[in-house]
Amino acid sequence: RGVTDPLKVRNSGTAHGRPFGAFQAVDAKGVRHELIVIPAPVLPDNVGEVPLVPDPTLPPDQVKPLEPPVTLEGTLEFGSERISIETRIE
Repeated sequence: RGVTDPLKVRNSGTAHGRPFGAFQAVDAKGVRHELIVIPAPVLPDNVGEVPLVPDPTLPPDQVKPLEPPVTLEGTLEFGSERISIETRIE
């Protein structure tokens, strides 16, 4: 997955859900970025794509382009599930 691609989330339950979460990203230049998941519905027994975008509450001068590779850490919440994610994106 690329730096600007949405997260892919599988819903193996029987009801739709809207995942959400917050992430810290550190890019190749060492710049820290605050990212959030934009909640998007994921239908039962399907894989959905949910956007991961800069935190919209940040002032515009604090939102910078991501320079790959990016180290991403945070928590994705989906219903009662909390999934810690730590990954490197090329």
